Amino acid sequence: MAKLGDFLVQYTYRVERSDRDEVLKLLAKIADHADELGLASFEAWSDDADEGTFTELHGYDSWSHWKRLADRGPDPSMRGVYERLDALVVGGMAAIEARQWRPLSV
Repeated sequence: MAKLGDFLVQYTYRVERSDRDEVLKLLAKIADHADELGLASFEAWSDDADEGTFTELHGYDSWSHWKRLADRGPDPSMRGVYERLDALVVGGMAAIEARQWRPLSV
């Protein structure tokens, strides 16, 4: 398995700098939930040149692990977290850029 997992989903989005502290609190809840779901890894990054730009990296054991969790849909216990994040992300959740990555064997 690669360091982050064998399937990685990257989410990138922007928030207003004034909302940064609240987003960090939401990310802590998301990280706890990722751990509960058994993700291989969870990391959150902030753009060094623009502290309002965030990237989350969600690592899974495999594509099928990601697919099983995706098919379950959002956990009702996280509804408030994601509703608040939707309000804080510039453009809402629909503006979040998502990419999927597989590791290369090099």
